Amino acid sequence: GHLGSSRVISGHLGTKVCEAGCSALILNALDQLCWLFNLRGSDIECNPVFLGYAVLTASPGEEEGAPLVTRARLFLRALDEEDEASNAATVRTVRRHLDSEGCGSEGGAAFVELAAYSSFGADEAALRCGADGLVMLERGTTTMAMAAALPDARRRLVDTSPVEALKARKNEAEVAGLVSAGRKDAAALCSYFAWLEAQMVAGEPVTEAEGADEIGRRRMAMEGCVGDSFPTISSIGPNAAVIHYHATHGACSLIDRESVYLCDTGGQYLDGTTDVTRTLHFGSPTADERRAYTRVLQGHLDLALATFPSGTSGLMLECLARAPGWRDGMNFLHGTGHGIGAYLNVHEGPAGIGGGATVIGQVSEARRRMYLYPIEAGHYLSDEPGFYLEGKFGIRIEADLIVVEQPTHFAWGSRPYLGFRYCSPVPFCRALIEVELLEPRQREWIDAFHVRCRDEVNAELLRRAAAGGKDGVEEDLARSQAWLWRETQPL
Repeated sequence: GHLGSSRVISGHLGTKVCEAGCSALILNALDQLCWLFNLRGSDIECNPVFLGYAVLTASPGEEEGAPLVTRARLFLRALDEEDEASNAATVRTVRRHLDSEGCGSEGGAAFVELAAYSSFGADEAALRCGADGLVMLERGTTTMAMAAALPDARRRLVDTSPVEALKARKNEAEVAGLVSAGRKDAAALCSYFAWLEAQMVAGEPVTEAEGADEIGRRRMAMEGCVGDSFPTISSIGPNAAVIHYHATHGACSLIDRESVYLCDTGGQYLDGTTDVTRTLHFGSPTADERRAYTRVLQGHLDLALATFPSGTSGLMLECLARAPGWRDGMNFLHGTGHGIGAYLNVHEGPAGIGGGATVIGQVSEARRRMYLYPIEAGHYLSDEPGFYLEGKFGIRIEADLIVVEQPTHFAWGSRPYLGFRYCSPVPFCRALIEVELLEPRQREWIDAFHVRCRDEVNAELLRRAAAGGKDGVEEDLARSQAWLWRETQPL
């Protein structure tokens, strides 16, 4: 789904660097390196990235009107091996890939040179762009050492690297992959929830950590799955009120039928990255649990159904997700939405939705930049309001949304209007919904969405997920289909 590294480097990135009055750009954000060169790695757990740096230089052609001459030097940790044969094999493999991306010819518009990670130095960028060329650094990801290696007069800090901005806007092929990944991950989740409910009914003990392991097995059975996009949060009752709770074997709770169960999980697939949260109850929830869940659900839907002009910031959308909870004196101390990569990091910039977790004067500078960044078509964001009552329960509902153009009646002004495509077809928990609180529009949307869940999480996908379980595939499939059918009946 990539544009091709040659086109990106010479046609897009080189132009952006020159327009900023710079001659070079240093990159050390690993997901930006991976996206720019259309490479992936496995150096960081749950993130398909590799350790490296890149220095890119751009200059006008010798003749007037000639295309930019853009060069990059990619420093790879994989080239620091003591085994020279291993280093040579890495060079050959990466070189073949770069050739396929149009970056293999020194005489071309873009050429990438390979070097060892240990040979990187930020001062090299200044040397490579002449006596007075400026070097661009991204404020939030550059290190103090990199900045200090450059004279003040040669250094230009920017809020957002042009690579980060380009990476955030998913193209058609990336969008198709994200939709596909969302359906596969939904099948793994539905299959897991059906299995877990069956264990509860049978009185079979399942710990929080065992639940997380079961999700991982079912996810790994899906086509193109590489692994989890972060360690699964599997939490019951009071543990669910701990926002970033992590269950460990031998030191966690049993999942039970009479407590709220929160499951926040995500997968890395060759065609996309997911991050989904569902909160469930397998018994008889209390009135407060149902009311709190429904308020969180309303906020989740109000954001997912929003229509807004292109360039609107996440700070302006934030109150849509929090307002239903505010009416009942509810709030949550985390952001409402973050960017997600396309088979990259589960958290990425530059845009995000948030700001309401604290008084505005206490929001950090980095968060301000994220929440004020203009949201544009192609951005891929999470929608995850919640509510956490210490010592009792926690609720969060999260889905992945792609920003798309939205038709409107008047379409007034020069800015196109945008909305969201909902990419996480996992049903909401019927036992926790207080239907009387829902607005008619919300009820109608939920019913239509649940029909989508039945259509998109089909038998073929559920059969793949069942292969990751310990029961027979056909028995597991039948149980998952029955669970999905029951949970998606009209409200």
